[in-house]
Amino acid sequence: MESNNNSEESKKNGISSINIMVKGVLLVFLTMSGNFFVELLGCQTQKLLTENMWAKHAILLFSIYFAMGVVQNLNPYRNILDAILIWIMFLFFTKTTPLFSILIFLNLVLFYIFKNFTKYYEKEGRISDKLMRRLTKIGNVLIINMILLIIIGFVLYSKKQFSQHRDNFSIFQLVFGTLKCDYQSVNDL
Repeated sequence: MESNNNSEESKKNGISSINIMVKGVLLVFLTMSGNFFVELLGCQTQKLLTENMWAKHAILLFSIYFAMGVVQNLNPYRNILDAILIWIMFLFFTKTTPLFSILIFLNLVLFYIFKNFTKYYEKEGRISDKLMRRLTKIGNVLIINMILLIIIGFVLYSKKQFSQHRDNFSIFQLVFGTLKCDYQSVNDL
């Protein structure tokens, strides 16, 4: 009987971790999309965050860690691990083709909404075990779908970038970003 409880607790912890990861990635995306407030920072800070990719990644990673502490009450080591995993997932998510980015984002949103409804009905006691198992399977399919979309999208984007920048291609630069994208080049205008 106790091993059954441990198994159920382990599944709940795993699902909880995945839910937190999805919330974290959505939070990062929404935060990055709301980058309209940079002008409120001091000039030297603006310059640092404009010209230094490592500073940008450090701020991003700390923001994720901070958000993890706000939304959950786990030990700091777990929060650090979750923050790093979300950061890595975000790095690969943002290095996909536009179509894959949209599909991944839609899966994230669907998963988040789906889990909110599941949690609500479970809390209200309006859900049968059979329906809960079905909903859990659907949630797992969405997660697997997101992972596959991220992998395939990253591979396709990497191939495209390699073919366009064959002479100076760098996987490191691809993953961690550049200060200027191709579309921002004066030559392309």
